[in-house]
Amino acid sequence: MYRAWLDWGPAGWLLVNCLATYRLARLVSRDTILAGFRRWFSERYEGILLNLIVCPWCLSVWFAAGTIPLTVWTSMAWSVVATFLAMSAVAGLLSELA
Repeated sequence: MYRAWLDWGPAGWLLVNCLATYRLARLVSRDTILAGFRRWFSERYEGILLNLIVCPWCLSVWFAAGTIPLTVWTSMAWSVVATFLAMSAVAGLLSELA
């Protein structure tokens, strides 16, 4: 059963990784749960480093780059994390439509 979960093919993994990247970028740059971290970071850094944390577009580049090696080298563990993040992204997007 678990093996079938991993056999989504390249298009399936592309979709899951895209949604996981979106969710991670939103989590770090916008979500309330990490507001304290962003505040702490903004007190210590400025310029490009600060922009990296508050800009979801900037963050997504680095998170997307990380999904490829995670998918290839740690597919078992990453599949669970990526699926969780992708499901959270879809739920968040759907809740904004309601």
